[in-house]
Amino acid sequence: RVLSNGGCTNRRGASQYNAIWEFPYTVMGQRCDMVFTSVTGHVMGLDFPPSHRGWNTCNPRELIDGARVVKQVDKGKEKVAENLRKEASRCAWLILWLDCDREG
Repeated sequence: RVLSNGGCTNRRGASQYNAIWEFPYTVMGQRCDMVFTSVTGHVMGLDFPPSHRGWNTCNPRELIDGARVVKQVDKGKEKVAENLRKEASRCAWLILWLDCDREG
């Protein structure tokens, strides 16, 4: 609300916990619609495929030398990811504001 001088509106997105906030703004002399939303925790996960997850399923060296890594939306975060995809598809610019912890 600070950036919009109290002139923002909000609407519900695909995820009930991550509202979408909108307000008009001027960037480098050009009017635009600012759209903000959030995420709830980590949305994506990285893991080795099942063939490389168990203690005795592969030579550990394979993990270091380039075993395939699978990136997927974490269970329970599908609506959060849908919310991001939908809003990003309407954007000319996308700005990610990430936290600064080691895992962020």
